[in-house]
Amino acid sequence: MQQLNSVLPQEDTFESRYLERMVSHTTASYKLYWLQGILQEVIQGHRVIPLSSITARMVSSAWFPVIYYHLSFGHSDSLGDLITYLNHDLHVDRETREADVQKYILSSEDQNLKKQMNDLLRYVPTRLIRPFYEDQFKEYKNIHPEFKEGMTGDLILNWNASSEIDALYVLDPKQGILTVNESWYDYLRINQAVIMGWLNYKIVQYVQKHNPSVPAVSSKIFAPEPKDRNLGKALKYWNLVSEKTDIQDLYTHRPFDEADLSQLGTVSIDHFIPWSFVLHNEIWDLVPSFQKVNSSKSDRLPDLNRYLDQFCDLQYRAFVQAKKIDELKGTMEDYLNVKEDIMLMDDSDNSHTAFTSALKHTIEPLYQIALNQGYDTWQCDQKYEIGG
Repeated sequence: MQQLNSVLPQEDTFESRYLERMVSHTTASYKLYWLQGILQEVIQGHRVIPLSSITARMVSSAWFPVIYYHLSFGHSDSLGDLITYLNHDLHVDRETREADVQKYILSSEDQNLKKQMNDLLRYVPTRLIRPFYEDQFKEYKNIHPEFKEGMTGDLILNWNASSEIDALYVLDPKQGILTVNESWYDYLRINQAVIMGWLNYKIVQYVQKHNPSVPAVSSKIFAPEPKDRNLGKALKYWNLVSEKTDIQDLYTHRPFDEADLSQLGTVSIDHFIPWSFVLHNEIWDLVPSFQKVNSSKSDRLPDLNRYLDQFCDLQYRAFVQAKKIDELKGTMEDYLNVKEDIMLMDDSDNSHTAFTSALKHTIEPLYQIALNQGYDTWQCDQKYEIGG
């Protein structure tokens, strides 16, 4: 996972002071992602950059936070709205990688998408570099008391075109490009790793502010890595448990026998609360399921009224058996995050009640927050169930 850093190189320099000012008091995500897009282009060795390329990078960088992890960028954030339009209306798949999102945007002929992109370009490029022109604004306001904020963009474009101030870049809206000033280009290139870490830190701060109850926000500003979804430990756990007790699929109530495996696919491991929300593979959130059923559930929340009691009972029966298996001692430690004295529980009725209560108190708040974040609910298709 990429490292986050809140410290800029050479903090007393002209450049670092302006970087802080450019993203301070951020009320929308677009300035952060616009600056990140410029930095990504500079790292690729580009000084003259098409505005459309930066906008495509903005969208692709924010794609996984918004679509895959269901994070909010704020009620009126236009970047989040554009990304949602791509997914919901243009049906760009939630797991599309960043490079492919960029290609789609740059090649799309969809007029509504183009309009939303142009709306971003109307404001973002000038608003980011406003700190460079504060003295000019003060002077202008003294001479022109009729000044209104709606005049800001045109004024910055005029001052920026004169090249009298060494701003981050010079805009050329007619050509649809910007040119990074040479001193800034060198600074960004030399300090690219630290600046990217600092910028990621700023993005995390912004996203955390708008998603205060969501776990692991700092890991959700990046696309997931394959190693994050490694479920080998959980598969071993359930395989060993199934040798000690009969295990059925939670959602279909079917046994994992040859006939049902042939019909419904191999055994896969399902996150009861989706992985994209909890961002961990702890055993208390995992149950075995048929591959077709798991694929049908996808990134949705199972209906709580229908499945929670059965989930807790399955978890408890597995827990009781797993305590007897030496190979699973390490995996069993995951349950300590449910209740610190959980290992003292046995197979008595009182322990069953206590285990179920503790697990529900862990699951239910996470479920409600995920529901509030926009995760859909799900029930198993009747065709998969016994008698279906």
